[in-house]
Amino acid sequence: RPPRICVFATVCPPSRYHGPGLGDLISKNGILKLLKRHFSGCAISIVVDTRVLSRFREFLLNHSDVDELIEYDHAWSTSWFKRAAFVLEIRRRRFDLCLIEPESTLRGAHAFVCGIPERVGIASGPGERRFLTQPVEVRAASAAGPDLIDVIDAFARALGLGPRIALADLTPRFPFRTGQCLRPP
Repeated sequence: RPPRICVFATVCPPSRYHGPGLGDLISKNGILKLLKRHFSGCAISIVVDTRVLSRFREFLLNHSDVDELIEYDHAWSTSWFKRAAFVLEIRRRRFDLCLIEPESTLRGAHAFVCGIPERVGIASGPGERRFLTQPVEVRAASAAGPDLIDVIDAFARALGLGPRIALADLTPRFPFRTGQCLRPP
């Protein structure tokens, strides 16, 4: 069967929340596009913060390579019952692979507890490395430090998706529908 992939996307507590904007989501879709190309028929589910979901549900479902959205409310982390229900729900879905975004508070240990066998991400500290089956090492292409393309490229290398990715692989291609534009009177 094609692999079931889970992405722990931006999930931040309200006290330090600076969620992604539409440009961030468009850019981050590059790695999802590469996954879809490499793992034919794969299903990608994204665990996303309630606030991001309320702002970008339509974009994620209609204009990205995401197949399913899974809502995560940070308030659940204060409730053992809701946290356990979340873990059981992720376990029930039997994901094969989890990508952990650097900005997410859901980390490799969470993916481990959820029973996801392959866990790929940038270690947020020395303790997290042991929960990642494939730690991601980011190499900056410029002296200014890593940018989003460097991060996507590092994930692609860690997943064995080939040599350095081409910028053209990440260029968003939005559907064009004729007759959908409003014309001035």
